[in-house]
Amino acid sequence: NLTLVNSLWTAQIFESAYKVKPEVLYPPVFVSSYQIERYSLSYEKRENGFVAIGRIEPTKRFMEIIEIVKKVRESGFDVHLHIVGKPGEQKYYKKIVELSRLHSDWLFIETDMDREQLLKLLGYHKYGIHGKINEHFGIAIAEMVKLGILPFVHNSGGQVEIIDANELKYEDINEAVRKILNVLRNPLLERELRSKINNRAENFSETAFMEKVKEIVNRITFK
Repeated sequence: NLTLVNSLWTAQIFESAYKVKPEVLYPPVFVSSYQIERYSLSYEKRENGFVAIGRIEPTKRFMEIIEIVKKVRESGFDVHLHIVGKPGEQKYYKKIVELSRLHSDWLFIETDMDREQLLKLLGYHKYGIHGKINEHFGIAIAEMVKLGILPFVHNSGGQVEIIDANELKYEDINEAVRKILNVLRNPLLERELRSKINNRAENFSETAFMEKVKEIVNRITFK
């Protein structure tokens, strides 16, 4: 038997638990070339804001994400934040809603977006941010990458494999703020990071997934 897992991080956990070495097969991210062409604006036309995606519950750490963007704004950058996801734990969700009312000029909660609306939102913004610790892979981050967003992610789990850039990984709120400000203040660095991220997008395409599956099946079948 051959076990397939969705990230190197998951592979390490699996091997540690079962003493069997699995193979990594990154999941496909279903954003078509037509959707990319339709929704991905040029950098100059994009909104100077962040998008965070996920079910609105504590493990997604939206409270921390809000604090990060708040501190970036306090440093002099007029950025905003869209939180996109279905309500989860009601007590936590209500706290997020209360914060959005308190900061209604820059914090927006989107709970009823369909797929096309989400892709358009991503394609119209410059930055993404993800707060979950030890995400197995992070489809939302891969979607951001395919639509030209520059995502900042917690330095854990499989999500770091999507971006593969130390400048976009953070351990805590203060480091996130520092690294975001470093990018915002250095246009050359941002262009370099965007180029690197764009080159990684193909790793998570439907084509790459299908080709990898074929290669694995052929290898096992004709071994």
